[in-house]
Amino acid sequence: MHRTFHFLPLTRSRKNEREHSSKSDRTEEQLADLKARLPKHSVPPAMLIELEELEEELERTRAEAAQESPQ
Repeated sequence: MHRTFHFLPLTRSRKNEREHSSKSDRTEEQLADLKARLPKHSVPPAMLIELEELEEELERTRAEAAQESPQ
């Protein structure tokens, strides 16, 4: 008894939504990891720059996802 599964191709918007969600999740994980490594005092400038870049990337990704998803 074999069953055949048919998968419908993802629409472009659905595929983009998944990509944005995946990218957003990865960025959130990187952001959480960086925040966990931040020292309480004397934070190195490179870490602050990375923190700002990750926050901007997350904001950009969420904005792109919001523009592409139908309201």
